[in-house]
Amino acid sequence: MKQKAAFCFCCRYFSQSTSEQQFKFAGYKNWQHAVEENKGFAKIAASAGHVQAALIWAERQHRITNEQSVSTLVHEKQLERNRYYIRSIAEVVQFLCINELPCVVVLTIVY
Repeated sequence: MKQKAAFCFCCRYFSQSTSEQQFKFAGYKNWQHAVEENKGFAKIAASAGHVQAALIWAERQHRITNEQSVSTLVHEKQLERNRYYIRSIAEVVQFLCINELPCVVVLTIVY
């Protein structure tokens, strides 16, 4: 759906704040005040939520440029353990499916 509204990309996709609701979801439609000082675009650009979202976006762009991902930031031993656990779970599920056995999970809650 086309809207005659301006949205803030970094606030929309990277903000964890609730203060930029207008720029995230509804869009900014008040074009008379859009470029006035302390209103519109200047107000959102100075907000703490926008600055934080812009930093997160810049960090993501930096990681993409340097070909770094979250998996490279995790310690190698921990990464290998996680892969082992996932592989083990997949093998158990595969065994249960091949042998047409039910998967019964018993949860014990300890208080």
